[in-house]
Amino acid sequence: MAEETSSITVSSAEDENAGAMESLLGNTPPAQGDGMPTAGEALPATPEEYQMDFAENTSVDQNFLGSFQQWAHANKVPLAAAKELARQYESMVAGYGASQAGVIKRQSAAWLKELKADPAFGGGNWNESMQALNAAMREFGSEELRGFLTQSGLDNNPLLNKFVASVGRALLEPGLARGSNSAGKEKSAAEVLYPNHK
Repeated sequence: MAEETSSITVSSAEDENAGAMESLLGNTPPAQGDGMPTAGEALPATPEEYQMDFAENTSVDQNFLGSFQQWAHANKVPLAAAKELARQYESMVAGYGASQAGVIKRQSAAWLKELKADPAFGGGNWNESMQALNAAMREFGSEELRGFLTQSGLDNNPLLNKFVASVGRALLEPGLARGSNSAGKEKSAAEVLYPNHK
């Protein structure tokens, strides 16, 4: 791996006298009017007047937004500059969301591979495990639950799948009572409380 080096050039006194000097980060200092309020530019009178225009699908923490509005007002940030910061925030949040979605997708794929390789769950037991898992989801799950598990990336979690498959195996066992009276007659309260009393 090649070693990277960076250098920072500090201007000499001669450069300062010759005109615009470079800052330590390589940018020239902002000229009057570059993000700074000019004499003719009105600033919002209250923090609430810093209204940001976010896209409809952007989720914004209202406490964070309120703090930002307070900060922008206290620091006399021009409305245009505040809106540009908000646009940058929105872009960053969208990028982070896409990045997280990729992480979740990769984790789900890795879990699925792990499940298929598990000797007790996958391999030759895969079809039986899927039947058991589906039996439990039919009995106790819902489309809403399936959607949540898929959307959250938990649909392939090994611990969750092994647990649900265990429940399904119990459901598939012959003779399992499923909460109904196998004789078909209703029991009285006394029979429920004292099953051995005749």
